[in-house]
Amino acid sequence: LRDLSKMEKFIGSEFVMNDGSTVPLEDVMQADVILLYFGGIWCPPCNGFNPVMQNFYREANKGTSGPKKPCEVIMVSCDNTEEEFNEHLSETPWPAIPFDDPAIANIEDELEVDAIPVITLMRKDGTIAKENVRQLIQAKGVEALPELKEMSKQIFC
Repeated sequence: LRDLSKMEKFIGSEFVMNDGSTVPLEDVMQADVILLYFGGIWCPPCNGFNPVMQNFYREANKGTSGPKKPCEVIMVSCDNTEEEFNEHLSETPWPAIPFDDPAIANIEDELEVDAIPVITLMRKDGTIAKENVRQLIQAKGVEALPELKEMSKQIFC
């Protein structure tokens, strides 16, 4: 698995699911496309976009099981309290960076996230392929997956 340490430094090594189980970064890295989803339960635009993102995620991964899947989404919570985080997580089918993980603040600073929701496309080497692909997913739904996969492989000098 390429550049696990760089990705781990950026987003962490273990993620939580809404059932309390955990997902290791090694499993996340097996997905063809890795997206970071910045959102908060208190945010009306996020609540409006959540169904779109959930549909995209389900459609993208339809018929797959286990960690090798077309798409993985990691929730990067912008929630203010652990209660909000837990409520937000309960509504999502994807893993999240734990609420108290310092990686969240580091990622928000690195990407200069100032308005949510934001969907960031990652490369497997731990670098950012595109800072916000929300509009692409909103417009094309699951049809955006091949384009996202291609963008995640591009390296610009």
